[in-house]
Order: sequence, then structure tokens, then C-alpha cells
Amino acid sequence: MPLNKCEFCVNYKDMRFSIRPVEEIKQDIVAAARYYGGHPFQSCFLQDGDSFIMKTGDLLEILRLLREHFPTLKRVTSYGRAQTMIRKSPRR
Repeated sequence: MPLNKCEFCVNYKDMRFSIRPVEEIKQDIVAAARYYGGHPFQSCFLQDGDSFIMKTGDLLEILRLLREHFPTLKRVTSYGRAQTMIRKSPRR
């Protein structure tokens, strides 16, 4: 679970942690693809504090949709806590 207790970080101090619904994220991806009209992006950053806290299946669904709408992507990056990542498995 994200802690939001870093002394030096000012990014998320006024925000409560929540996981966005997958459908909402998918709508954002489709809207971005429409807006940028086939621009050949090579990298994408999954915003917010720790996208690896999502269920693995949900994260894979988002990555597949990114690949579908932005086929030139070579890299997808994200913030993530080590504690979150070591709990990941193909099912979680």
C-alpha cells in the first residue's frame, strides 16, 4: 500500500490513495489516441504513485490497449514501490 510519507516529495500530499477503474483508464487511452492522431510515440509513463498495486490482469489489459492504440511504443514506465513489486505474480 502506498504510504505517501516521503519527506521530500510534494506531489501527492493532498490526495487520498485510490485505484482508478480500468474502464476509466481505457477511456483515457482511447481519447489520447484520438487526440494525438497516430503520432509515433516511443515511450509512455503510467502516472500516479504506484501503478503496480493494480491487479496484474488489469495492468496487462491496460498495456495491451496501449500497444493497440500506440503501436510504436518501445517503453512503458511507472513509479512503483519495491514492496509492491515483490508481491506481484502472474495472478496478482
